[in-house]
Amino acid sequence: LDGDNLVAQAAVFFTGGFETSSTVMCFCLYELAVNPDIQEKLRKEINDALRESGGKITYEMA
Repeated sequence: LDGDNLVAQAAVFFTGGFETSSTVMCFCLYELAVNPDIQEKLRKEINDALRESGGKITYEMA
C-alpha cells in the first residue's frame, strides 16, 4: 500500500470501530436513563464487585 491508501484504510478502520462502540454505549446509557430500576440494580452489582475486589477495578469484574 502506498502512503495515501494506508492513511485512508486507517481512517476507515478507526471510524468503523468508533461508530459501533459509540452506538452501543449511547443505547446502554439511554436505557439506564429511562429505567431507574435497572440503573439501581447495575449500581448494586458494581458496588458488590468493588467490595469483593477490595475497591480495585480488575479484568475479572467483567
